[in-house]
Amino acid sequence: MRKIRQNELKFCAGLAALLILCGSFVTACSDNPADVTSEEDTVPSGTLGEDIMVGVVYPGNSDDDTEPAYVHCLALSDAMEDLELDTDTNLRICDDISPDDTAGLQEAVEELAVRGCDIIYFLDPGYMYTVAYAAEEYPDIIFCQADGFFSNNANLINYSMKAYQVMYLEGIVAGRRSLESEDNVIWYVGEEDPWNPGHYSCINAFALGVLSVNPDAGIRTVSSADSVNGDNSYAAIAAADGSSDEDITVPSYDWKSFYTLSLSAAMNGSSASGFASDMGGNYYCGLEEGVLDTADLSDDSDVTNTTVDLARSLMLSGEWDVFSGTALVFTEDGGEVLFERLPRALKDKYGNDIVEAGGPSLSDAVIRGYMDYYLYVLNN
Repeated sequence: MRKIRQNELKFCAGLAALLILCGSFVTACSDNPADVTSEEDTVPSGTLGEDIMVGVVYPGNSDDDTEPAYVHCLALSDAMEDLELDTDTNLRICDDISPDDTAGLQEAVEELAVRGCDIIYFLDPGYMYTVAYAAEEYPDIIFCQADGFFSNNANLINYSMKAYQVMYLEGIVAGRRSLESEDNVIWYVGEEDPWNPGHYSCINAFALGVLSVNPDAGIRTVSSADSVNGDNSYAAIAAADGSSDEDITVPSYDWKSFYTLSLSAAMNGSSASGFASDMGGNYYCGLEEGVLDTADLSDDSDVTNTTVDLARSLMLSGEWDVFSGTALVFTEDGGEVLFERLPRALKDKYGNDIVEAGGPSLSDAVIRGYMDYYLYVLNN
């Protein structure tokens, strides 16, 4: 894979503007001068196949195994290798692009476009406004935005997982462990991200899962696992950032499935404008598709595992979902797990009803695009 340095971004952004004025196209900043070609030589015919060029923009460093970028880069590289794509020649990476640095992000997009990328992945939801404009500016390039909510039914989709489902299950584990350790303090590790409804849906679901087994638990949020205090404290991390600790679990996210699917669609599709259709729209998958699950629970009690399995089966069957107006309440009687379904309104932090008691679940569109609030249970 080829990493792109910040000074190259500045040079290539200026070069891109110059090339537009000259009315020509070259693969700028190429490793090989022989790669520079004229527009006539680069007109595509048919599908891209193994000639596809892949670009990625990460907010962190893809070499740092504590960063989400690392996990995603591994998944993307594995998918490319399975599709017989050379990560040394077909992959360009822009690391450490802050979502607050609009100019730097624009330079990264221009640089990857100049280098001939056919599909570009963007990992931070804070990129989405710039990415939406770029998709219009470069209609022949495919844009995939993680955790955003913009798409255009053509060359721009967004992709995310129903992480809230697995975080509800992790909440059950946290609640059960707190009961067994007789410590009602539970920690949730995650940076607050106002750009990302996924942040709110995950912590809200986690809290509901905790309270389904331990209504006396108190949930505290911290931005770093280093801030977790207490010998018996349990914490869960929503982001698949590669961290691990005996008391801190990271759910399993199969991002390789998404990268394989999207790369295959790009390689075999006839045009960038048909990509969204080829993908079947935006990517939003969860337990049903088998792309995420809890951390390993082999060291947890039989009661904990049974409780998790019960909640998982209710979600998989479609009988119940996390953000509905029905609460699950799990209890233990002599090692046997019992549960009830009780009507319960979901309220925001101000006490306003989000879902009335007994009402249907929030839609996917609301959960992934408009949940920008904490539920009332996190304030009490």
